[in-house]
Parts: sequence; structure tokens; C-alpha cells
Amino acid sequence: MTKILTVAKMVFKKRVLSPAYYWMILSPLLLLLVATGLSWYMVKQTAHNQPTIAVIASPTVRKALVAQHPTTYQIKSRITNAKQANNYLTDGVIDGILTINDDFSKVSYKHDASSKRSNPLTSLTTNVTALRSQFYASKLGLTPTEWANITKQATIHDQLH
Repeated sequence: MTKILTVAKMVFKKRVLSPAYYWMILSPLLLLLVATGLSWYMVKQTAHNQPTIAVIASPTVRKALVAQHPTTYQIKSRITNAKQANNYLTDGVIDGILTINDDFSKVSYKHDASSKRSNPLTSLTTNVTALRSQFYASKLGLTPTEWANITKQATIHDQLH
């Protein structure tokens, strides 16, 4: 029995001392570390590419836009007047200015054409349209439930003939 234990101990020492053994143990950890680092880098690059905009509107509209948690742009909420926003746009601190009057009859987006960041116009259009429809629904006296029922997407059941 001692001979078997001696041989097993020698084989174990030989295998444990080999580089292949350590590579087998450490390679999954190294691969996980590289994948985590790569995903962190990609998230940072995507966040860096988001344009920063100022919203010149009533405080409730500004808060509602921030509450939507946009993923294609960031809102600088401390910029509240047009003159300050134009100065920041000229200096390159922000990439665009979204101006909305009180009744949503005039909405404009002024942006820096030389900015390397993406233009969030489609996302802005979607978000402002949703806010505008909520504004008019509340102005007409509709409850949130009634408005949800009006704007709910229709369900179509597909049947084969």
C-alpha cells in the first residue's frame, strides 16, 4: 500500500509542479478578468459618446424629461436659462439646447454641428412627444388610467384559416 501512495505522491507532485496545471487553473480566471475589463471599457466609451444637452423649459417639464432616464443623451439640469445655455454651447461644455415653451407649441433643438458625439434628435422627439401628449391629456382632464387606455397598443390575435 505504501508503494501505491508513494507513486501517487510522485505523480501528484509532478503534475502540480507543471505549468499546464497552473494554466488550467488560472486561464478561466484570466479570461473572466479580460472579459470584465473589456465590458467596462465598452460601457465607458458608450457613456462618453452621449451628448450632454440643456433643457430650457418649465421646471416640471425639465423634471419629467430627467425622470424618463434617457439613455442616448444626458441632461445638464443646473442650466436653466437660454443665455447661460448659449454660452455653454459656444464654449463646448454642452452639445445641444432643447427649448420647449409652456404649451408645447414651439419646440426647438439647437446643437453643435462640430460635436463628435451622436445627435439624439430621434430620442428627443420620442420623449418630447410623450410629454406633450401627457400635457394635453391633463389639460383635457383625462386621468392617467384613461390616457393609458387611449394610448395602449392594440393586441391583434393571429388566426390561421
